[in-house]
Amino acid sequence: MVPSLQGRPVKHTRGKTELGQLTGGFLAFDPGNTLLPKGTREDAKENFCGSSFSPACSHSTSFLLSATGGGGEGVNGWFSEVIVIILIFIFIIIPGLLALMSIHEGLTVKWTEPLTCDKWDCNCTFTRQRGCCCAANDMYQLEEETFTRLKTLWNDVSQLGSRVLQHSESIKVAFKATMNPNVAVLIPGTNERCFGPFNTNVPLPYASVTLNHGQGYNPSLGVFTAPIAGVYLFSYTVYSLVEKDTRIYHKCQLMKNGNVTVSIWENNREDGEDSATQVVLLQMQRGDQVYVELMSGRKLCNGLHNNIFTGHIVYPDTD
Repeated sequence: MVPSLQGRPVKHTRGKTELGQLTGGFLAFDPGNTLLPKGTREDAKENFCGSSFSPACSHSTSFLLSATGGGGEGVNGWFSEVIVIILIFIFIIIPGLLALMSIHEGLTVKWTEPLTCDKWDCNCTFTRQRGCCCAANDMYQLEEETFTRLKTLWNDVSQLGSRVLQHSESIKVAFKATMNPNVAVLIPGTNERCFGPFNTNVPLPYASVTLNHGQGYNPSLGVFTAPIAGVYLFSYTVYSLVEKDTRIYHKCQLMKNGNVTVSIWENNREDGEDSATQVVLLQMQRGDQVYVELMSGRKLCNGLHNNIFTGHIVYPDTD
């Protein structure tokens, strides 16, 4: 038990405050100026330090008492009170709390009953180990499962990417070809070099190939064969140039598997130069063929490199 200090009330000429009593380690006093006579201070020190509660009791009590009364009559009361409270907190309250904490820790370490810690292993807590609690084990297991799933997902995405790449390569289908002027021959009695006329329909020989993705176009035959099923766009331009007062006479038609889809034709003596273009969308199956043919008895003259045939896939069939 903490000893108590009984002090006799002392009146001071500059105040009517009394120094009460120090009981249980706490000082009770009234505001004002308080001075404790020297003899009273020595008695209080002896009574207070009779206990072994604080090793620094002698020093701290002397300091405490000197702070309250050793300053003479000029010490202000409120300043003395603040000093006393601070010293009590430092030398009495804090050591007491530390002692209680030490006792509590000792009781905890000596505990022998089963510990109920739910997801936490209390032994790990006391020994300050890491990664040995039940919650940590659950977390590690979750990490392993997550890593496994991520690895599986990564493999699936990689395989999907390879398939998409292969598929995108397979649907890169496009071509562009023009006629070679060297296929034209000189018409006797004129300065015109023309392809035709023929006594039968013939495919136009677009032999100069500048683009042939998917290798669907055959420049030797002038025929495009669809490598995959889907919707395709085809276009062709027909151009012819003749001498003045000479007849422009041609008809070129786009054929799919031997059937006419669209055509371009011209028959007049008013224009010496003429061109036209057709564009068409066609549903194609794998192996279907498309080409442009010149009708029998018709001709294309001069500037044959302006005759162009192009095509590309718009989108493949998903079936």
